[in-house]
Amino acid sequence: MSARETFVHSFYNNQAQLRHQVHWFRGRTSLFTDQIPRRNASLLLTAVKIQDEGRYMCRTSTSEGNKRAFVDLKVEAPVSDIRIHQDGNRITCSSEGIYPQPELTWSTEPPSNTALQNRTTVHQTEEKLYNITSCLTDHDPNLTYYCTVKTQTNQKTGLVKPGCTANSTKTPNKPEIHGNSLKPVDCLDELDSAVNAENNLDTVTSVTRLLSPGLS
Repeated sequence: MSARETFVHSFYNNQAQLRHQVHWFRGRTSLFTDQIPRRNASLLLTAVKIQDEGRYMCRTSTSEGNKRAFVDLKVEAPVSDIRIHQDGNRITCSSEGIYPQPELTWSTEPPSNTALQNRTTVHQTEEKLYNITSCLTDHDPNLTYYCTVKTQTNQKTGLVKPGCTANSTKTPNKPEIHGNSLKPVDCLDELDSAVNAENNLDTVTSVTRLLSPGLS
């Protein structure tokens, strides 16, 4: 194993051999041992973290010779919820625990003739997750405002309807959805719009991670 490889999992003599496994993979890796006779050497990686993202290499040695294969693991923490509230002339929209870095956009219904004045900040936590917050000022009380936070695979939208009072809080009521149109139900609410709903990244066929610069 080279200096640029990190030991993830090993199996031989009919049992796992984990003496050299690096500490951050401990308790999170296993093989489907009943599938090994069927030539399935897939590795199950649980409690996936952002730091697990990268290229993995699997080596196998059988009577037919030695082989290796590569898997690129991409990790995503989807947008799970949006918090949106109004305080006087200011509307604040935020979402936390997202990866990779999300985008936040504002829109109105009916469409506004003027540019929306907003300030958006993004913070990355020690866990490499992103928190995003945006403040909209000088809003028109006759418009419905939508705040959308999205990644490449999913998005969520919160809204503020005309007539909202200061310091309102988001209600959990689900909006009515008709085809591709969204019908707001409450003064402050959250709308789901998921793309590629399946997001299972726990299984990789690998025993070694190839480190990229800056990863440890």
